Amino acid sequence: MFELHITPEPDFLEDFIDIATRLKLKLISHDNLTITGDFIYNETMIAEKCKDLTELNSKIELIQRTAKNHNLLRIKVESVVNDDFSCKIPYKMGSQYFEVHIDILTNEITNNISWICENFKCAISKNPDKDTFMLTHRNTDKEDYKINISSFIKELNKYNISYTRVLKEYCFLDDNIEVDSPWLCTYFKKN
Repeated sequence: MFELHITPEPDFLEDFIDIATRLKLKLISHDNLTITGDFIYNETMIAEKCKDLTELNSKIELIQRTAKNHNLLRIKVESVVNDDFSCKIPYKMGSQYFEVHIDILTNEITNNISWICENFKCAISKNPDKDTFMLTHRNTDKEDYKINISSFIKELNKYNISYTRVLKEYCFLDDNIEVDSPWLCTYFKKN
């Protein structure tokens, strides 16, 4: 199972939403925030599950053809990391890294959450339609990634910060990692 994310150029967003809707592709939107909860920018993208490489490549080609590839800002493909930290990596293109996404059950950013994010270099985002925040930790080293997830969960438990989901992924294709720079560079800066 793979997850495909495609992000449009900002000035193509309206047409991109129309195309994704017409093609019956899942769209998600989230606000990227500083570690103190201040808004940075909103991002809308396709978030499609693909059962195999054939389906994945077919969807990428369809979107590129329909959206005229020059209007796409980023193509990113992830594979779920299993409990033994293994994952399916069919090929590597662009930037590669591990990510963990943790949905925390709170409607406010507390000092403890800010401290955890600063300490573990986690970024914060929020889907405007949900009451939870999502913390994202990214790492290129598998062993550090495993240790950080364990330590991160211990800190959440220590401060009684409830969470609903821990999603571990390996990104094996990110053709424009710089898209996340304004967001990720804030996770270690205090305002």
